[in-house]
Parts: sequence; structure tokens; C-alpha cells
Amino acid sequence: MTLLVLTGCGGPIQKMPELAQEAIKLNNKGFDYYREGHLEQALENYQKALEINRIIDNRRGVAASLNNIGALYERRGDLDQALRYYQQALEENKQAGNEAGVVVNLNNIGGIYETRGDLATAWKYYQEALNLSEKIDDDAGRAVSLNNIGHWLKQKGYYLDALRSYQKALEIDTKLKNKAGMAIRLNNLGAVYQAMGDLNKALEYYQQALELDKQIENLEGIAAGLMNIAEIQKTQGNLDVALDYYERALTVNQALGNEIQTSYTLRKIAEIYQAKKEDGKAREYYQKASQFLNDSKGEKKLIGEIPSGNNTR
Repeated sequence: MTLLVLTGCGGPIQKMPELAQEAIKLNNKGFDYYREGHLEQALENYQKALEINRIIDNRRGVAASLNNIGALYERRGDLDQALRYYQQALEENKQAGNEAGVVVNLNNIGGIYETRGDLATAWKYYQEALNLSEKIDDDAGRAVSLNNIGHWLKQKGYYLDALRSYQKALEIDTKLKNKAGMAIRLNNLGAVYQAMGDLNKALEYYQQALELDKQIENLEGIAAGLMNIAEIQKTQGNLDVALDYYERALTVNQALGNEIQTSYTLRKIAEIYQAKKEDGKAREYYQKASQFLNDSKGEKKLIGEIPSGNNTR
């Protein structure tokens, strides 16, 4: 998914009309809450920004707020609600003539369909986003579109094509000095090499991604990187090293308030202890994981591979 962080339309923010300033501040505050895992506070700020943007008839702002609310519902696992908001954002951006925003929305809608398993519809949206991004010379949107197409290709088992698509996206983000995007592409390249059985190459890409995410303090990316490196270490038989990475990932996921990821990480820690023949510890962590699953909704899912990019606009 792609979150929109508005910074104004040229010039310092204090030069803008008062209500427009307030909407931007609320939107960006919502984004900060979102990254920290405080979803209720994020939603509250996005909704306030949406209300203000509607009052001042700022259609691009309305679209941005709708998109961000959709991203929040997607993170919660409410795909139907997320899709409704993404579609509303798409219509607003079309009416406003904001083609770069349309690219974002098309990619996010495609991501919903891919998550649902409707790969044919997802492909249609990804291709439409890529074509439009190339038409308007939108490098950031093109990188996200290529990333999503790479993810789609990996899902279908076309690993070499997926690598090429991810590499193209990485080249664009490197040119743009977009560290968040670079980290996602590196992470996804690692996932393809892991699927191909080249664990050393996968580890190399995961480590590069983790370092970039640390530089920008992207907590979700840090958690993903730690989890992915742990999985490689576990597969290679380095159980103590894997345990260290899982425990560090657990700390980050708990800080994010992500119960599903926390439960998943606890289960992975339990598996390590089981492999180490420490059955008491294994039972302890399996019980903790089950408690989290009982208290939360949705499926556990490794967040290392990110279908829809994480660029800001």
C-alpha cells in the first residue's frame, strides 16, 4: 500500500491558507501514528483531515485522506473497507486530474485484489498503473508499479522475470535516493532468491534492506528484515543466531502494537526452542502465541515481502 504524506504545493507550509495547513498537519500526524502502530489515533487524524479537505473543496487532499484511510483498513485486514476507500480516492484523483495520485490508487487497488487471490484483476490494475506512470514520467509511481508486478510474477513462479522487475524498481529508487523504496525492493529481491534456494544471496539482500530501514527508522521494515534474516539463519541451522533475530523482531513488533505479527514471532521462537530440544521453553512460547491469536483477528503473515510499495507522495 502507498501512504500519502502531503507537504504542501511549493513554498513553506506557513504561507498556505490556515485550513489547508491544518489538513496537512493532521494527515502527516496520522501518518506518524500509523508508522508507530497507533491505528486509532491515525484514523482519527485522517478523518479530521478528510473533513477539512472537503470543507475547502480540496479534491487532491480529499483523495489523499481517503487513500490513507484505505491503507489503514488494509493493515487491519478489512479488505472490503480498504477497497471502498481506495476506489473513492481513485475517483477523486481522476476528477482532480491528479494522474500521479491515480497511479498510487491503481497500485493499491491491485494490491487488494492480489491479497484476495484474484491475480488476473490485480495484473490489470498494476499494468494500468505502470502505463500511466510511464506516460506522465512519474518515476516514483513507476518504481512502485514495477515492484508490484515483480511481486505478482513471484506469486506465479516466474522468478527470473520477478528479479528483473524488482531490479528496475531498485534502480529507479536509487536514482531518486528513496531509501524506503530501496529497502522494499532489496527485501523483495531477497525473497525471490530465497524462493530459488540461494540463501546466501537472499541473506545479502535482506541485510542491505535492514540497514536502510534502520537509517530511516522504518519500524515495520526493521521487523521484516529481522524476521527474514532469522528465517535464513534457521534454515541454515544457526539456531542461536536465528533466536537472537527473532527476539529482536519480537521487540519491534510489540512496540508497533502488531498483535498478529507478535503472535507469529512468538511461534517462530517456540519452533527454535523446540529444535533446540528445550521443550519447556517451546511450550511457554507456543502458549503466548496462542493467547495473542485468541485476542486478535486475521491471519498471521510474514511482512518481509511488501506487494504495494511504501513510497510517499
